[in-house]
Amino acid sequence: MNEATLVLPGIPSEYFMAMSFGQPLPSGTVAYHEAFSMAE
Repeated sequence: MNEATLVLPGIPSEYFMAMSFGQPLPSGTVAYHEAFSMAE
């Protein structure tokens, strides 16, 4: 489900989804570990 409380910079909210297994859903800015970034 799209969550306005979570933000992934550079990604439109309609393409970023999160699922919570508990309550409440966290809020803030999301960052992935550098291992998931693309290297050219």
